[in-house]
Amino acid sequence: MPRPLSPGVDLRAYRIVQEALTNVTQHAAAGAARVRLWYAVDHLTLTVTHDGTATARSVGGALDAGHRVEVTTRLPLYPTTPTTPTAPEPEDRTP
Repeated sequence: MPRPLSPGVDLRAYRIVQEALTNVTQHAAAGAARVRLWYAVDHLTLTVTHDGTATARSVGGALDAGHRVEVTTRLPLYPTTPTTPTAPEPEDRTP
């Protein structure tokens, strides 16, 4: 069931979908793309697929990636707060 995401996860999911769809429009001979979101208890899985084949026409090359091209990622719904390493406490060196 869809639910609110933390700001960091929301931004990451948005950027992944944005980049995947940009790549589809620039590098695939596709008629349609599909974005799927699956909400699990502790993570969100998102998949972007398209119905075309990957190409490299923008640079004059060729690429055959098969019939099902997709990007899939799994993001935690409740990410842990990243920790910043701290410098060690200075030692007291008394002669």
